[in-house]
Amino acid sequence: MALVTGGASGIGAASAQALAARGARVAVLDLDADRGRAVAASIGGAFVLLDVTSPQQWRHVLETIRAELGPVVLAHLNAGIMTFPPSADLAAAADLASLSDSAYRRIVAVNVDGVFFGLRALAAEMAADGGGRIVVTASIGGLTAVPFDPLYAMTKHALVGLVRSAAPVLAGHGIALSAICPGGVDTPLVPDSIREMAPPLLAPEAVGRAVGRDPRVARGRHLRDTPGEARAGGSAGSGHRALLTEFGTT
Repeated sequence: MALVTGGASGIGAASAQALAARGARVAVLDLDADRGRAVAASIGGAFVLLDVTSPQQWRHVLETIRAELGPVVLAHLNAGIMTFPPSADLAAAADLASLSDSAYRRIVAVNVDGVFFGLRALAAEMAADGGGRIVVTASIGGLTAVPFDPLYAMTKHALVGLVRSAAPVLAGHGIALSAICPGGVDTPLVPDSIREMAPPLLAPEAVGRAVGRDPRVARGRHLRDTPGEARAGGSAGSGHRALLTEFGTT
């Protein structure tokens, strides 16, 4: 049994499709019930409504999945947002002095709390079941700078630190924890002004395949999905977008 958060669109939907193609029964978790149900129906999976920022909902959802679908052996903690919607002025997101408390709390709640609550709940269940695999969607923005959205970069750096620190401990319980750090991916989150520059963007399917393939994650493996040079370094706004980096435990 596999689950994917943020599974109604973008990377999450592609991941759910890739996992189903490899024979997994997939639970698609999202707040967008209409799109989530459509994705689940298209792969023969199940849709489960989840607000990832709620630890109570995490506990309830995992109990429901176990009772109705079976124990989770693979989880893709993918749900995430940027500070402002795609149509917003990027200068507003970059101006820390003008950012509201609510904007800060919202992105931290989804991008950091949502992953931590899921990881904590899943780790307990998987350890009791003898192990499993958890993949976290971080970002190249967790390894470099994102000048147009500093809060996004902050949250993704937090995920990279969490995975690198927790992976060795969870490995002792039979749980493989890894992170994928894609460059720009062609999803609804891409800001309009960035999209207008026509940068090279990874297809969501490329990231989905990385989650759905062999669970042994190659430390520091780099995959190019679009023409041109793809390399680590620089900033996420400097054109290095055709990059997918993975790290973690096997």
